[in-house]
Amino acid sequence: MSKKRHHYIPEVLCKRFTKDWKHIYRLDYSDLKEGAKSMSIKDAFVQKDLNTINLAGVKNSDFIEDFLNELFESRFAKSINKIFLILFEKAKDKIFEQEDYDNILNFCILSHLRTPMQLRHIHVQTLRRSYLFSVFAKPNDKLPLIDKDYVLTKTLFDGVNMIKKYLYGITLRIAYHTFDDEYFLLADQPIALVNSNGNEFASPDLEIILPISTNVVVIFSKTEKSSDITHIQKRETIETINKQLCENFNKYIACADKKYLDNFVLRNNLSPETIPDIKDIEAEESKIIDDIKNELKKNPNNRYISITKDGIEFLN
Repeated sequence: MSKKRHHYIPEVLCKRFTKDWKHIYRLDYSDLKEGAKSMSIKDAFVQKDLNTINLAGVKNSDFIEDFLNELFESRFAKSINKIFLILFEKAKDKIFEQEDYDNILNFCILSHLRTPMQLRHIHVQTLRRSYLFSVFAKPNDKLPLIDKDYVLTKTLFDGVNMIKKYLYGITLRIAYHTFDDEYFLLADQPIALVNSNGNEFASPDLEIILPISTNVVVIFSKTEKSSDITHIQKRETIETINKQLCENFNKYIACADKKYLDNFVLRNNLSPETIPDIKDIEAEESKIIDDIKNELKKNPNNRYISITKDGIEFLN
């Protein structure tokens, strides 16, 4: 049976933000009246047909889902399980290896790219670059302007390796706390990119923060010289990390404890990011096509193009 409901934060991570391995408290920031609501982790961070693509005219719901599970999610799960065994069960036979480092870093990058908000932003950015691309395009080059499937597959297949080029030598730290009434939060944009200049992964002082349970976070840092394990002793540190984790969310924040999440939202002035909707994207597409047409009218001998539902093809 095809998997139509696609998780952009997998259950293997969500379950570690619960008290029973099954239910999580999720707050919808667009409706704060009732506060956080309990729900199954199967329903927490999911969107219908998020990763469904058309391959040769055949609608395929499983291709990308199976790819992500095999290459990212299952490997990530294995590596974080090792962290918990080392931290809390003092498993001396478990050694954190380079493979585990790679599995967690790859998952962090994927977690940034695969959310509905980020995929929409990438789609819009692709459109904005298309006019510039038209100046340098070679004969028979095609711009898949309107093809959401192209943006999705290109982003997920190439994005992780492209971003990793900016992260060579980045160190991994593990931080945990042992407070019974403090919880790390899980937002719909699950990683925090902390840097001073807004260049995200290219920033020289970048920190990537991913919570992997209610009391453990992994932190990749370009400024730290060595990896270590830190026991967080101050509640203020947990509050600071949670603020960073909620800096770029779109709509949902989840937690193992309703009271903690509701109080966190009340004492912090959070600003969710807006996501471009379909009308925004359609307007952007129309504007870009009009810009190219107008440019061709000014310089009719410059470029010959064919505009179709699949995008723009440059013929000369």
